[in-house]
Amino acid sequence: MPNISKIACVLLTIITAPVVANDFYTAAGAVYSKTEKPFDDKDFGSSMSAGYSFNPQWSLELSYDQFNDDMAREPNSFTAQNYGIKNQYNSKGMSISALGKTSLAKDAVLFYRAGVTRQSVEEVLYQQGTTQACPRLEGFSATHTLSDGVNPTNSLRFTKCMWDGSVTQAMLGLGAEWTLASDWFVRAEGLYLFKGKGQEINALKLSFGYRFAL
Repeated sequence: MPNISKIACVLLTIITAPVVANDFYTAAGAVYSKTEKPFDDKDFGSSMSAGYSFNPQWSLELSYDQFNDDMAREPNSFTAQNYGIKNQYNSKGMSISALGKTSLAKDAVLFYRAGVTRQSVEEVLYQQGTTQACPRLEGFSATHTLSDGVNPTNSLRFTKCMWDGSVTQAMLGLGAEWTLASDWFVRAEGLYLFKGKGQEINALKLSFGYRFAL
């Protein structure tokens, strides 16, 4: 009969080997994001993250991302041709995700991300006319009047839709990581936030990080 204690030791080694940590790391960088319609907003933001590598193939990462932080610009008579409109979809919050890695070269890896993010959102959307419904029924709406500055009877009216709250979104990413020197690395990544209750967002992230060996 096989030695039960030896078998138990072997199984324990196999089970626990993937969870032995290689390193703890932190990273920070910039994000360029595009919010899809109806907001259709583009903006630069920032990102900070901390991760724990279980082994060369898998990591768990916690990050804070600010995808948009630009203010809305209301319709005005100085740019009457396009109404001077800039809609606002400010989105920032925490996310947790798992990263799988595949070696590309000696100092480069391809990684893919799957996770979930909880975002704090501020929305401001201008719609021409006063009969269109706002995207969110729970939001607040008001009428904004644009005067041509000469004849008030030629004024144009807009529906101003406003909402702020929190949304949870699934997130996927694909990127590459290069080791620069010693424990420093750089990453380039594409991110996609699914619509759900939140707004669909596509983003590009460039970040620099450092690994702390444990």
